[in-house]
Amino acid sequence: MKRVNDECVVILRGKRQIDRYISIEIDAGRLEVWENIVIEQSKKKTVYDAAHAACPFKNGSKVLLHSSRQLTRMAEQLEENFTGPYIIHRLTKANTAYLTKMDGTVLKKTVSCARLKLFINKPASTAVTITINKSSDKSESEAYDSLPAKKICLSPPAKKTSLSPPNFQSTPIPIDSDALINDVNTNCDLHFKPPTKGYMIINSAPLDVHRNVIVRPKFGTARMFSRTAAPKPKNIRKIIADGNCLFRAFSFCLTGSEEHHLTVRRVICDYMEFFSSVWQPLVGNRTITEYLDRGVRTSGIGREHWGTEIEILAFADMCNCMVYVYNDHGSARKIKQYKGYGPRPRADRSAQDIADLTTFLLYNAYNHFEVVLSP
Repeated sequence: MKRVNDECVVILRGKRQIDRYISIEIDAGRLEVWENIVIEQSKKKTVYDAAHAACPFKNGSKVLLHSSRQLTRMAEQLEENFTGPYIIHRLTKANTAYLTKMDGTVLKKTVSCARLKLFINKPASTAVTITINKSSDKSESEAYDSLPAKKICLSPPAKKTSLSPPNFQSTPIPIDSDALINDVNTNCDLHFKPPTKGYMIINSAPLDVHRNVIVRPKFGTARMFSRTAAPKPKNIRKIIADGNCLFRAFSFCLTGSEEHHLTVRRVICDYMEFFSSVWQPLVGNRTITEYLDRGVRTSGIGREHWGTEIEILAFADMCNCMVYVYNDHGSARKIKQYKGYGPRPRADRSAQDIADLTTFLLYNAYNHFEVVLSP
């Protein structure tokens, strides 16, 4: 009888362990399913927002029209990507527009606003002088460190637009084309200066975001911090991982919300295309337009749509700020530290003035960017 009772106890214990194991597996499966649902919903929301986004143009705006035949016809591959300029005659509720030629002729068919791009009058008096000095000392860390030192002299644009960088003087200013400001001294502390509400309102003007919509995030106080000090998890603001994380992070830094990431992407691309001679050395043999049209200009989850160091440099130069990215590498051979990206150095702004610039902190791990609110 005692033996039978012992066997029953063993069976009950085994059943309890099996039930406990099954319960743990079910909970883990539910968590994984929930995470996959959140990711897929965010992807669908991104596609929906891109398709139903409010038209950023107004009646009377000058725009360029993208040639959609290049996507289906091989004979059109060598033609220009955009035609125009056109003038928007009337906008419809279906996110389409009637276009007018410069001679006043109205096109019969409507076009989708997704095929339009803002036309910017480039100044005819822009003079570019490039001198390249090859250096025998090359760095093996990043692609930008291996580029030769290049000096670019830009004369100011004749007509200032909303995308023009601030504080252009009336005389040519020598500008270093290597916009990357990377201090290799790991013992040097960095200065954190969070953005003010006024800074966010001014620099979000090209996004057409009303000032009442802008909400300043809870950034930390201005202070010095170590380059190699990893940010605390509680100070990292999570960003949706859908291929737009870098532009979502920039949107959050400027407006307090991620929902303007499509506009941020468009403004950065237009800024790079407007000053194409400045960013041309960073994209290799391709032109800036070819580099942007390959995937950066549009939203997507593919690698070709991801933001890179070039877009970080363009954002830092456009907003006249410093962007420090903490690279949490998976390899122990690489140093985990902040890497700095800043505006193009000018003759009227020495390296000591970097501490006076507004600072944004990002956290990069496994090719995903998130915002650091405080170091």
